[in-house]
Amino acid sequence: MVAIIQPKITFLTKQNLVAMVEASIESTMFRNIYTIVNGEKRDILEDGNLSCAYYVSCILLIFKLINEPHAKVAGLLRDMLENTWFKANGDPLPGDVLTWEPKYFKNSGKIRDHVGFFLKDNIAVSNNPILKTPTTHMYNLYDGRPLKAVYRHPLLVA
Repeated sequence: MVAIIQPKITFLTKQNLVAMVEASIESTMFRNIYTIVNGEKRDILEDGNLSCAYYVSCILLIFKLINEPHAKVAGLLRDMLENTWFKANGDPLPGDVLTWEPKYFKNSGKIRDHVGFFLKDNIAVSNNPILKTPTTHMYNLYDGRPLKAVYRHPLLVA
């Protein structure tokens, strides 16, 4: 009888997540969540205008780093903290989740949070509400908003 040796395979969560974030740039797949609101069909992400939390949560969900997708930043951060994410000190690392200071929008009369990923070399990726896709930008400033917090998961440290 011939013994079959099974190779030891280790899934590299951080490297795979960062590769997916990079591959997601300019993707249109995070533009819509259709719901019924008061009996009417509605896209609560407004065709990509409000997709930042959904974008980040979909990628985190693929890697089982949160429990469910989210349309709002507050719900996403709550889910992250319940799943061993923590606020990190110092410079961000590839795969970290970033938040920027909230901004008031005159057209809607609402204050909106913003969330994205740190990619590498001072570059972040987050949903761009004008292009309605994930795009790259400097990590420390987004649309005039300074960086607010850096979140890290223990599986993404190595």
